[in-house]
Amino acid sequence: MAYETDVSEDDIIRIHDNHGNTMELLGSGGQYLSASSVRSGRYPNPVTNIPRLRKMNVNEDDIFLCAYPKAGTHWTWEIMTMLLQQSAEYHPHEKESQMYEFHIPETLQALEPPRVFNTHVRPNNLPEQFFEKRCKTVFVQRNPKDTAVSFFYHCKNLIQFGGTFEQFMDFFLKEDEPVYHCAWYKYTLEWEQFIRENPDHPVHCIMYEQLQQNAIEEIKRLATFLKTPCDDKLANLIAEKCSFQNLKDATLKVKKGGNSETLYREGKVGDWKTHFTVALNEKFDQYLQRHPTTSSIIHTLSPYHILYQPETPISARWLKENFHQRRPASETNVSEDDIIRIHDNHGNTMELLGSGGQYLSASSVRSGRYPNPVTNIPRLRKMNVNEDDIFLCAYPKAGTHWTWEIMTMLLQQRSEYHPREKDSHMYEFHIPETLQALERPRVFNTHVRPNNLPEQFFEKRCKTVFVQRNPKDIAVSYYYHCKNLIQFGGTFEQFMDFFLKEDEPVYHCAWYKYTLEWEQFIKENPDHPVHCIMYEQLQQNAVEEIKRLATFLKTPCDDKLANLIAEKCSFQNLKDATLKVKKGGKSWTVFRKGKVGDWKTHFTVALNEKFDQYLQRHPTSSVYTYDI
Repeated sequence: MAYETDVSEDDIIRIHDNHGNTMELLGSGGQYLSASSVRSGRYPNPVTNIPRLRKMNVNEDDIFLCAYPKAGTHWTWEIMTMLLQQSAEYHPHEKESQMYEFHIPETLQALEPPRVFNTHVRPNNLPEQFFEKRCKTVFVQRNPKDTAVSFFYHCKNLIQFGGTFEQFMDFFLKEDEPVYHCAWYKYTLEWEQFIRENPDHPVHCIMYEQLQQNAIEEIKRLATFLKTPCDDKLANLIAEKCSFQNLKDATLKVKKGGNSETLYREGKVGDWKTHFTVALNEKFDQYLQRHPTTSSIIHTLSPYHILYQPETPISARWLKENFHQRRPASETNVSEDDIIRIHDNHGNTMELLGSGGQYLSASSVRSGRYPNPVTNIPRLRKMNVNEDDIFLCAYPKAGTHWTWEIMTMLLQQRSEYHPREKDSHMYEFHIPETLQALERPRVFNTHVRPNNLPEQFFEKRCKTVFVQRNPKDIAVSYYYHCKNLIQFGGTFEQFMDFFLKEDEPVYHCAWYKYTLEWEQFIKENPDHPVHCIMYEQLQQNAVEEIKRLATFLKTPCDDKLANLIAEKCSFQNLKDATLKVKKGGKSWTVFRKGKVGDWKTHFTVALNEKFDQYLQRHPTSSVYTYDI
């Protein structure tokens, strides 16, 4: 039914987010509908209609199904109509045909009894006679996080919301009115208050999750409330007919004017975990803490969860200019038999070359960026080292550049940047002859596992600095590193298939194996001088950590020098210096954000749970020092 489409411009309320998205609303009594849907005649103007609905006559046998949008209204309404007609046959019309706020009173009053009105309105907007006649009420609730995800797609399809999910959440979490329909927490609190303060009003509560988990028992429980017979056979038939897929198909094939695409998407419990970033999830949990409801306690709201900020990729020209023919042709030759190809389930492939459980990019070897590890790592193990050589060991993206620059400043006793990138002293990026020709004192930096270090490293007990970082932040930074440096073309989630790979080979090596082997080495070699640094502690208290490192290196460092080094090695200064001071420096390939906790804006809740399970399977001492 089409309604009058006249809308006064003065009645339109426009709400905005910070990204240029706008919603145009019309409302009354704290209930807001889409102005565009009113203009199109989809439903009457709530400004004038809701006050009229409150005065509507209702029958004592009218039933009201009340739920926030996308909490399971369609599903429950269909079950209720089947119970009332005592057969598992679909209602010929969509539940919108009996939706309270979508019609004028005259249309609703003309419906044949028993009438099952469904609605998303707050209690104050129901008819006065609803309270007087104590009409039976079914109140459906759902995990608000799943509600939010489903509501986003609903708004995207039905009112053409053009923003991202994160942007939509600015509207969903809006705490001051108006909000499309109404704010979830206000709706929920008002209904919970109504139920608590009116114990004589017959209300039956359903949890979406329980209905999905044990449909037959919930259907029979609902039948008891409605006082309609329901044996096991009928309950089973209704449960089958009202399964998500069957109901979705019926909406398209059976219902008059049905459009399942705008109503049904996935219906999964916990689908929010694939949409919420961890940062958004924390923000949502804070919202729930500010507005506690009984339902938010009932639902399993896991404490943790993809937005990708595209980084500038390395151009082929830059690669050619900076790395091509940096090494003799003999060192860039790659045997096809040596290449190891690893794949994910999305068509992404990494081509690796390796030795001793250490794997580098085949394309980087071909381009001359570094020598072939198949032949070079065995040679590096036999390399001569000096007793005053220092080895800086860290998993990729754990803070190697940062720490290496601090160490070179401490050794030269002034806060001046080294003229070259740390790659000039990177162990696995050079042949032994190149490394042995470097001036002393030499600070080698490396991502290799202990077994791939020179034999003389162990014999001469070279000083070692071992840097660790929250592996979740490592994973995020490593994704962008691979995206830029080896042209990984997949998404962050797809990259994590490689990062969490537990069987070799893995690019460089598996994080958990690298960490466990280094922790084991430190534990089993108490006489080997090792200084451990946590990235997070270095960022939180740089001056103290620099002085602690100086003590280990046995180099003087007063407060003035420590402060100067901390300033020079701040993230932004070091990023700028890499571009302006270093020979051949390209800061955007090395430095991105450097933030502690940035993983929370990339990990979905589902990915975070998967990562936590990975950590539980491979416990390391370092994990317990991080906020994970």
